[in-house]
Amino acid sequence: MLHDERIEQILYKCNRCGSCQQVCPVYDVLGVESGLARGKIRLVKALRHGELELTRDIAKKLDICLQCKRCTANCPGGAEGDTLIRWGRTESQKKLGVSPVYSLIARILLPRRWIFNTGLAMGKIGQKVIFRPGPNGQGMLPRIPFGLDMRRVIPSLAAQTLKQRLPEVNTVDKPLQRVVYFTGCMANYCYPQVGEALVQVLNHNGVEVIIPKLQHCCGMPVFASGDIKFARLMARENIKVLAEIKADAIVVSCGSCGLALKEHYPELFADDPAMQRKAQEIAARVKDVTEVLTALDYQKGAGTVNEKVTYHDPCHLKNGLKVSEQPRQILKNIPGINYIENEHGRCCGSGGSFSLKHYDLSTKITDRCLQELAATGAEIVATGCLACRMQLEDGIAQQGLNLKVRHTVELLAAAYRAAAG
Repeated sequence: MLHDERIEQILYKCNRCGSCQQVCPVYDVLGVESGLARGKIRLVKALRHGELELTRDIAKKLDICLQCKRCTANCPGGAEGDTLIRWGRTESQKKLGVSPVYSLIARILLPRRWIFNTGLAMGKIGQKVIFRPGPNGQGMLPRIPFGLDMRRVIPSLAAQTLKQRLPEVNTVDKPLQRVVYFTGCMANYCYPQVGEALVQVLNHNGVEVIIPKLQHCCGMPVFASGDIKFARLMARENIKVLAEIKADAIVVSCGSCGLALKEHYPELFADDPAMQRKAQEIAARVKDVTEVLTALDYQKGAGTVNEKVTYHDPCHLKNGLKVSEQPRQILKNIPGINYIENEHGRCCGSGGSFSLKHYDLSTKITDRCLQELAATGAEIVATGCLACRMQLEDGIAQQGLNLKVRHTVELLAAAYRAAAG
């Protein structure tokens, strides 16, 4: 991870002003100092300087963080709260160990591509046994507790993955650009329609899209947990695949995947100059799909989509990749869409594995987010992260709201289909 000297520099940038108090989703619900970046940074400082011994209680406090980067993005002193909290989580894993369930998922299943793919293929076959239909036919609910809250509504695994649905190279006549699509897990296994829409809109705009068969999970859940050894293992595999493909950009449809590739991969190899150089070369090419589209004449050939739409900013997309205006520009320019801005822009409460470990807390955060999205009067919530989509869809099912969640590219793809008749 980052060198100790760098951690110390970041640590002393926190002047305890409380700016993070205004933006922290956890503090918004709990209202306690330990739920806030400022409080956690104080714990990290005490641990590093020997003022406190690491205990399971302190580890639990450090674990209650979404890694949403809102504290970092809004800190006037430049203290990277998410980075410091990850350091604390790394120390917790070293000194206190991890649970058997975490070890099975994050250290055995997730890092090994063939085991992961085989497990999900088997899950696809047996999901009707393990899960039951969700409320109003939306998603699935667990029949037995195995790491998921019994109330949690999740999407079904698709009958065919995106990689099975589409060829590795999706080309067009005289392509203007050639890009690699890093699908991430969600677009490949749960929402392949989003990946298909992405390929359709890029092809429509003269962009050839390559979907590498050997790409794997970006490793963000492992990295956010502070499990640096296994995060490096996963990053190394993806770097090996992506570095071999010549392309103008590496496109993502998930802000968390994009953040992993662009920011965290170079950080993971700070002590390995050769690997860091490759990671930096990859990071320089990473773009959200809306960044690629807004640089093109994407409005050409768009038909009418009569929908009331609002937009949910994924934290990693906005605070990490600094992408916020591009998706809004695309939505506003689709003929027929009545775009309604959501002025508040709360976190959805997902935080990857955070919503699995702290379901009740994450649900309270989701409920506040959904209240504001529903208050806009929109019928569709567009977003740029499929983990956010899954979290919002769970909340919508729980509350019985009349809302649908779609990726921005799905709506643009619908506009192109409408024009084609």
